[in-house]
Amino acid sequence: MSRGNGMRDVELDDDGPDDGGPGAGDEAARARGDPRHGQRESVSVVPAGGGVGPALWARRRWLLLACALALLAVVVVDGVRARAREAHLAAVAGVLEPMDSSLREVWTQPGGWQHPAVHGPDLMVSIFGDLRAGFRLVGNDIATGEQQWDVTLPDVASDLDVECRALGPDIHGLLDVFHARSGPGAVSTHIVCRLVVPAAPGAELPAHGPGSEVRLVVLDAQTGETVADRSLEYGFGTVETLRSDILVTTVLSDGRVQVTREDPLTGRARWTARSEQRLPGAGFGRGPQAPETRTEHGVIVVSGLITMALSEDGDVLGEWPAEGGQRPVELTVLADGRFVVGTPDVQGTVPYGTVSASDAGDGFPIDGPLLRLAVDDGSASDLLLTTRASTAEIVAVDARTGEPRWRAEATPQEWALLLDDRLITTYRGDLVAVDTRTGRRLWTAADDPQVDRPVLTDGHVVIFPTGYDDQEPILTAVDITDGRALWTAAGPPGTVAFFEIGRRLIALQQEQMTRLG
Repeated sequence: MSRGNGMRDVELDDDGPDDGGPGAGDEAARARGDPRHGQRESVSVVPAGGGVGPALWARRRWLLLACALALLAVVVVDGVRARAREAHLAAVAGVLEPMDSSLREVWTQPGGWQHPAVHGPDLMVSIFGDLRAGFRLVGNDIATGEQQWDVTLPDVASDLDVECRALGPDIHGLLDVFHARSGPGAVSTHIVCRLVVPAAPGAELPAHGPGSEVRLVVLDAQTGETVADRSLEYGFGTVETLRSDILVTTVLSDGRVQVTREDPLTGRARWTARSEQRLPGAGFGRGPQAPETRTEHGVIVVSGLITMALSEDGDVLGEWPAEGGQRPVELTVLADGRFVVGTPDVQGTVPYGTVSASDAGDGFPIDGPLLRLAVDDGSASDLLLTTRASTAEIVAVDARTGEPRWRAEATPQEWALLLDDRLITTYRGDLVAVDTRTGRRLWTAADDPQVDRPVLTDGHVVIFPTGYDDQEPILTAVDITDGRALWTAAGPPGTVAFFEIGRRLIALQQEQMTRLG
């Protein structure tokens, strides 16, 4: 068969060609059914008209080499991308280490559904005891479960009067039972506990306070030794962490909110900021509760009937009083520094709020609050995902302009996951995945997941529990790409909740905690 380059492949049988010319012997062999027909030799011949056989094979070798190199490049690029994705997932808050059906108990320690108090990246602190025996804080190594220390607390009335935070150079924000915010390799340096204790006999109590003393106790995270113990006086004194410092938020006698950034060991104030306006109801009886404090994208958020945004240096970036003094103002800080500010409306009859760069409210309006995400890999950073209690849908709007992009049916939970442009949430009890680029439903997993309990992920599968009413709950893992069930594994008997601590899977039971891995 002729080729455009003047060369042709020739199959030679062992007898050689007959007098019919090139290829005639092959045609004869084919005609008589010679069994040797089809046995090729790696030989090229030069047909009449020119061309060089070795040149053709050289081209073929180069072509094969090019294909091999291209395939190798694809493999290398895929490997680099896979490693980059794993590294990215390891830094995303709330993502478990890789899981499969071979889950086993790594360690088990005494615990209980009321006991976990706080954790750092390397340490889990639990509270034990009751009014008769007193209350204790116990620190355990997360990796091994080994008990590190056991400390008796001062006279507190209940475990609800104990709030602890973990401090460390690589720890950011609140470290609670359900959401880790620590960087890989971080080490806890101190455990800071706010304790509510009975007022001292004869103490002069402020009219605007709760009538009890608040103490700040600081423990060495590695030994449990008390390294600081001081009074925050007879006021509100809510405590949050900021890097290696603490933020103490209280309400002054004139009703203004005060935030102080302090050294937790010495109590030395680095700065103090106060609201311009007074909290509604301050000065009457014990007054309102102090606002909650947290940090988001390097901004300190103080939220309540007066909501404030502060820089880490104490500069007031914005202040939003509650309209009518009835419902707290919700504030979310976006990665670019803008503020999402709104007031929840259960009936969903009025617009929620605005997205703005200041407290002037001069940005664009949004109809509902932002969807809270337990895991967010940043793949939909160009969108704001909003939801309203009155409608079973999520509305995605352009993060820059507020223009609606798409709507999707959903009844979202606070544990919603965002991974690889997929929003994983619920709709009428089913687990669903929505494409954040189009709003299209990608898959539905209708296996009766316990949608009121946290759904977990390792970045490759979504893990949800079933069968909590049974003695042995079952964990089901579905592929995040298509919702196919990939594996199931039995959890420890009597488990009441599964949660993530420092990328590790913890099963919480009535009397103990078990790490699975």
